[in-house]
Amino acid sequence: MKMLMRIPRDIAVTGLLAAFGLLVVFHVLILIGLLPSDIVWQSRINSFGQLLVLELLSLTILASMIAVVWWRKTRNTRPLRVAMWVISAFFALNANAFASNPFERMVFSLVTLVLMVLALRLTRAEPTPITPTPL
Repeated sequence: MKMLMRIPRDIAVTGLLAAFGLLVVFHVLILIGLLPSDIVWQSRINSFGQLLVLELLSLTILASMIAVVWWRKTRNTRPLRVAMWVISAFFALNANAFASNPFERMVFSLVTLVLMVLALRLTRAEPTPITPTPL
C-alpha cells in the first residue's frame, strides 16, 4: 500500500474520471454502431437486443463509478471508502485477460489494471478539503 500512496490523490481522481468519461464515449460509440461490437463482452453478443442490455448496464455502472469517485474526491465517509474497495475489486476480477478477442485481451486488460491501481489509491486517500467561500 505504501507504493500506492506515492500516486498523488488528484492524479488518481483525474485519471479515473477521465478514463470513465472515455469509456462512456466508447460504449456509446459501440451502441450506435460506430465501433464493432465484437471488441467487447468477449465477442459473445448474439443480437442487438443483447448488446443494448449489456451496453446500458455498462453505462449505468460507469455512471455509478463516476459518482462515487466524484464524491470521494471531497468526502471521507465509510460508505464511499467501501464503494472504492468494491470498484477496485470489480476491476481486479475483470475477465479481460481471458477474452477471445486479442484487442480486448491486450488493450482492456492493461486499462483494467491501471484503473484498479488508481481505484485502490482512493481507498486510502484523504479527500480534498472544501474551503468555504466568503459571502
